[in-house]
Amino acid sequence: MIKTGISEFDELIGGGIQAGFVILIEGPVGSGKSFLINHLAMNAIKQNLKMVYVCSNSRIGYLKEFFEKEGADVLFVDFYSWKIRETIPGTIGITTLSNIAECLEAIKKACEEKQPNLLLFDSLSDVILYNDQNEFFKCLSNLVAFLKSKRITTVMVIEKDLHDDKVISLAEYLSDGVIETRINESERQLRVLKMLGTSIPLKWITYELTPEGIKLIEQRKKEIQQEIKKAEKRIRQTS
Repeated sequence: MIKTGISEFDELIGGGIQAGFVILIEGPVGSGKSFLINHLAMNAIKQNLKMVYVCSNSRIGYLKEFFEKEGADVLFVDFYSWKIRETIPGTIGITTLSNIAECLEAIKKACEEKQPNLLLFDSLSDVILYNDQNEFFKCLSNLVAFLKSKRITTVMVIEKDLHDDKVISLAEYLSDGVIETRINESERQLRVLKMLGTSIPLKWITYELTPEGIKLIEQRKKEIQQEIKKAEKRIRQTS
């Protein structure tokens, strides 16, 4: 089991993400999906987990340097640098996103090399946009079967507002768990649409992004109350 690092959320989903599960994080642009996946990565470092990180939506030089400074045992699969004709040393790259078979083999190669506990994929949307949808989902089904055979816990991101309902439904179908994010009246929220083996109410949970990572609002309220109590205790002791 892999802890997310958000204690109340871990309790909600049965203690954490089960080993070998495939989790989909879906939501509109700017709703915190990438922040959530990086929060998971940072917590994986604390658990001394090995990771494969597939990045398709931004230059990975800074991300790679940051995680290495944090002591992460991570191998990056670079789905972005081919667009700007760069090659990042120490990563596994591709020649184009439009060759779905090449993309699939790059991920499998990274998994065989690193033997990871956790695979992070941000984001599926970039690959979908470059390929025939039917062919993409055939390959994704193949990849999911491969990851499950290796018991690699997987967390994938998809941009919900870039695709039609059929694409989102197919991605959800291939996943053991689905976490949805949104922005509601300037508040970031998340909810669990499904998690295999658990029964979870479909309620939205408000959260905030802090320097320490993601905090659920209720959790943050409890922390503030504890801080106030400690401060009051110090005042009493010095008076």
